[in-house]
Amino acid sequence: MLASSKVVIPRQRENICLGLKASNHGNMWTMLVQGCIRLLQTLRMKLSVEDPTHIVYTTLRVLDLIIISYSRGHISPPEKVTTKTNSLRSFFRISGTQIYSSSNPCQPHKGAITLARRKLECLDGFLDNKEVWVFHGEQSDPRRKQPLYLSTLPEDFADIWGPMWKMTDSSDATRILRYDLEHGSIIPLERSLEGSGFKANLAMDEELCHWVSDNKLRRKGDLMDVTIISKPRLLIGARKRMKLEENRDCHCDASCITRDFRNSCLLQQVGTNKPQRRVDAEAVNGALGGGITGLQVTYSMVTKIEPGRTFKESLIKRWSHDQQRRNPYVLIKRAAVEMSFCTHNSRRIRLIDLFSTKTILRLVDAINPIKDQECNAAVKEILKSDPVKLIDLYIEKPGWREEIAGLVSSCLETLCDTGIKQEMAQPISLFWMYHHEEYILMLPRSSHRWSGFIQDSLQSCAFVVFEEKCLIMEAGRGCQHASKDGKSKAPKGFDSLFESALVVNDRMSQPAGLKLLKKGKTKDSTCWDVSKLERGSTFKMGDSGGLEVIRPLSRTRLLVKWFPKNPFKAGFHEFLSRIVEKEPELHHMEYDGEVITGDPLPISIFVVA
Repeated sequence: MLASSKVVIPRQRENICLGLKASNHGNMWTMLVQGCIRLLQTLRMKLSVEDPTHIVYTTLRVLDLIIISYSRGHISPPEKVTTKTNSLRSFFRISGTQIYSSSNPCQPHKGAITLARRKLECLDGFLDNKEVWVFHGEQSDPRRKQPLYLSTLPEDFADIWGPMWKMTDSSDATRILRYDLEHGSIIPLERSLEGSGFKANLAMDEELCHWVSDNKLRRKGDLMDVTIISKPRLLIGARKRMKLEENRDCHCDASCITRDFRNSCLLQQVGTNKPQRRVDAEAVNGALGGGITGLQVTYSMVTKIEPGRTFKESLIKRWSHDQQRRNPYVLIKRAAVEMSFCTHNSRRIRLIDLFSTKTILRLVDAINPIKDQECNAAVKEILKSDPVKLIDLYIEKPGWREEIAGLVSSCLETLCDTGIKQEMAQPISLFWMYHHEEYILMLPRSSHRWSGFIQDSLQSCAFVVFEEKCLIMEAGRGCQHASKDGKSKAPKGFDSLFESALVVNDRMSQPAGLKLLKKGKTKDSTCWDVSKLERGSTFKMGDSGGLEVIRPLSRTRLLVKWFPKNPFKAGFHEFLSRIVEKEPELHHMEYDGEVITGDPLPISIFVVA
């Protein structure tokens, strides 16, 4: 058997004819070499070497293995000897006067022919899942795992794996319906329900066929109205039926798919939805006028906008009411903001870190939502030391889940009105607690222009607290109050900053000067080099507006300013989306804490007020 994209069984009368008809003994060697070359060409195993001795010895050894393999039905090993590791031999390499064997096939090389085990496409059921011995020429790789088709004449198939019976139409003996075997039958492709996945080249004299078991053949019922076998050769290997099959060689993983969906702006947080415009009332009026006015018809329609649900509203709803749908890992999202009560510099933090701020710890002490004393003590200890362990506690202690969920939902509901609403005129709202008094602090947007960047949307939100911290930075506002030794520090003339991170969408055209860098000792991670970005370069941020570069602070940090989304352009796109279905508008994203394998590290950004 010969391997390409299909296994071919040549006609047996051609297999041993070397064409040795010369009577002159001086020309015998030349004729022998030419006969060997013709035989190897017939077997589709032409060698690229020119050494006559190599060709003759290789051909004779191929004939030896052909006879041995044929005598064992091309299934059993040519000999029962195993390798040094006592594993069954899976290939023989023939090169000149030598034969190498091992349990691990290796790549082909010049001047060698390999006999290796391979799997057949659909005859594996007929052969009880046994592999067959197949010859590979220099251009065929014996290491490939792809199953092979089998091209053969019916009489050759019967000679190797018979008996075989030709089943014809009772009314016309020339119409071949199928070939019956000891178990199963060989039927043409149409009778196998239009099998798919055909990968071999179908020759003019070949009929694409498939082996089916006796049980499946009986279930097929009437076979008289389908295509007959009309070609002399059978190409066996069509799929059993048209169906989806799992490709285990695919290297795509969940991180790649998630990254593609995210960069295509196709992902939406669970439980969120956009505002919907619906028809509330329709009216059609007709009036018959006199003169030339004739019939007058008027139509009117009243629409209402049903409010959508932002990510913040969805998050609070699930923790407050949907007991079975609480996902503790959502607390790792960077969906909170803490603002320094001294400098008004702010930064994104994880929701779970929000519960360890002084402001929220005072709230927890005041409302005391956990009644179980043991649980209450464990939770407070965790919040003061390592708040991430609260997630582990929630998972490992099912009996405490309601208590912990009550704490989370109470805090989130208290902060539901913080941040920036979708109404542009609203100030930025922060939760502040002094002693046991709760307040909502309202700060004007004019002094914190970056606040529009954290506006609640379908993808992100901000639970904002006013925290007893003094957050400073060289490029931002410094300490505004006296130090502990009583010395007053001169306030720096900078505006407040908002610290976050930017995820670059690689499906968009990037600003000039932005490029990827390898990072780390092993160079297995990448980051964006922003040192060459020019002032005025912009990053579109979807519903969150956009960011304009002021200057790079380092190779991986940017000082930017925020600008709002054009309301007229946004309204026009919304109007068009109701008329014509459009692809989502691509944009970059604020980093929410989700780590996707293979992503470049996000760019640290500082948004000025």
